[in-house]
Amino acid sequence: MAKGLQIDEDRQFQERFWKAERIAWICFAAILLAALAGMTGGGGPLAHGSAEQADTQVIYPRISRWRADETLTLVLGPGDGLRQILMPKKFLDVFELESIQPEPLGAVAEPEGLRLSFAATGAGAMVRLGIRARKAGFVRYAITIDDESPVRLATFVFP
Repeated sequence: MAKGLQIDEDRQFQERFWKAERIAWICFAAILLAALAGMTGGGGPLAHGSAEQADTQVIYPRISRWRADETLTLVLGPGDGLRQILMPKKFLDVFELESIQPEPLGAVAEPEGLRLSFAATGAGAMVRLGIRARKAGFVRYAITIDDESPVRLATFVFP
């Protein structure tokens, strides 16, 4: 007489199931690490990028979510007088401008996009644009500051 439980076991199926279970746990861990790093938008070290052009630094969302609030920051270097920022049409097709701080001295719609004018003091200025994505997908755009060479940026917007 046999001792123990008399259960029919398909050992080959059980081993395949265990292997699939381990692969699923590895995938879940990879998704969690990607989210913590910022690759799903909303925060983390990879969610935002920085680009520089002459005396200006642009901090922009690399990864965003559709209809989520984001901030695009321009740190204008020292200088007196009027500073102009051209937000290209391609950018405005994908993102809505929700807020602009400080308030621009002027905003002019041009065929190339929206030209914003700001007063800069000797120490420079910081401009924060509150933006919200209208469309999902990958978008490349170039922001022009003071009619110099454009700063080329790219953002992926999750649906």
